[in-house]
Amino acid sequence: MSDQSARARSLQSNVPPDASADPINVKTVVVYGDSNTWAANPTDSQRYPYEVRWTSVLQSELGNSWRVIPEGLNGRTSQHDDPSSLYCRNGEKHLLPILHSHKPIDLLVIYLGVNDLKKSFESSPENVANGISKIIHKAQTAFVGLNEETLLKVLVICPPEVPSLKDDYKERFEGSIEKSRLLSPFFAKVVEGHKDCHFFDTKSVIEASPIDGIHLSQEAHEILGRTVAFRIKHIWNGV
Repeated sequence: MSDQSARARSLQSNVPPDASADPINVKTVVVYGDSNTWAANPTDSQRYPYEVRWTSVLQSELGNSWRVIPEGLNGRTSQHDDPSSLYCRNGEKHLLPILHSHKPIDLLVIYLGVNDLKKSFESSPENVANGISKIIHKAQTAFVGLNEETLLKVLVICPPEVPSLKDDYKERFEGSIEKSRLLSPFFAKVVEGHKDCHFFDTKSVIEASPIDGIHLSQEAHEILGRTVAFRIKHIWNGV
């Protein structure tokens, strides 16, 4: 069997490639995100196949020494309750049950922010960043690492800018184009205020799809997964 075929079989079965590694030495990364971590296709809002999702690419790139756990929820915000939803989309409120379900955790990746820009929440870019800060603080004080002395490492990913809006997104995300361009410096500033916290700005490598202005193309998923894997390796090696 070729390496490519082996990788495809591994991805389709949700098992990390070459999963024969010593489980004691496997590190766990939880990706806490929204519909772009759930992997919504901008064309029809359906979910991309498992092997296309950026978290699956991330798993493949990191290899058998990491276990990637995607926790993506459509509409998730950093701190806002969504009255239109039948379930909790408030990222701060929903965080602890998820973290404690997967502990011990070595790294938490936070990829949120774009849903906070919905018109109904009236959030400024600084307000969105403050929501991310609350999640970082709650995660690092939740004792979900290997022990109580180990501070949970965090990687904050700033979403790409909103290029344009189509169809019903125009009304729901009115004003988000301008606000999305201002998120990065506020996110970076928040990250600087927390220990063992790292920052990655997606606009350096990808853009949101022009189809709906919010979600990622298949190509963007591939690029994001590879780039985040590279970033994680550098974080873990102390670079």
